[in-house]
Amino acid sequence: MRTQTKTISEINEKLLRGEAVVMTAMEFKREVRSGYKFRVSDVDVVTTATRGLMSGTSAMVVVPFGGRGTFRQADKIWLNGVPCLPGMGAGGGSGTVDTVIYGTAESIDCEGRYGGGHLMRDIVEGKEIHAEVLTDEGKTITASFTLDDLTFARMYSFRNAFQNYYAFANIKNHVSYRENMRSIFSCRSLPVMRGLSCAGSGELNPLENDPYARVIRAGMKILVNKAPGVVKLAEDEEPLPRGRYVRNGP
Repeated sequence: MRTQTKTISEINEKLLRGEAVVMTAMEFKREVRSGYKFRVSDVDVVTTATRGLMSGTSAMVVVPFGGRGTFRQADKIWLNGVPCLPGMGAGGGSGTVDTVIYGTAESIDCEGRYGGGHLMRDIVEGKEIHAEVLTDEGKTITASFTLDDLTFARMYSFRNAFQNYYAFANIKNHVSYRENMRSIFSCRSLPVMRGLSCAGSGELNPLENDPYARVIRAGMKILVNKAPGVVKLAEDEEPLPRGRYVRNGP
């Protein structure tokens, strides 16, 4: 049986002619899960673009709470339950609060299910936002607003200069991460220079898509931040259902 092949040049020509079959990764996976068996000739491009909110993502908005004299100064502020940062001298008798929203802040009402990133999206989409402020006099004042009510709203991201967000590794000469501390780096312990936790994009993560190392195999050469490396299973570990051990080297 002749192996089906397709070159990048052929695909580029089809793209220029507007004849290429392009699917998103989600669309492709949906068809596979439904039982369809793709041939090489069926699809030309599978896009894997995604988005993820990083800790450097923030926004600044001026939140209206009423007319002048409504309160003197804001000590704390929550938007849809998300704790935000009021500016110095926030309020000042103006009835508004200069507010900084951090993208990774979690709502006190829906911990783990709603946060700053969701809040920013809701604001941009024009949804009504519930605001609550605690004043320096101990009073609690509430209000609601939409994007149209804001005199100032800006979104900022300070970490977009990253070429890629590859992975976390334990390179310090002490005990494994997560054995004695709560760590965001890995769901498992990361032994010193023996483990790598890939920061991927859910099911678009190549390691998530190859849990049994059928494609990403031990001995395969890889680049990590442009540095050469080799995929390697730790000597005392069986193949893991998720994640792989990586050792830097030529």
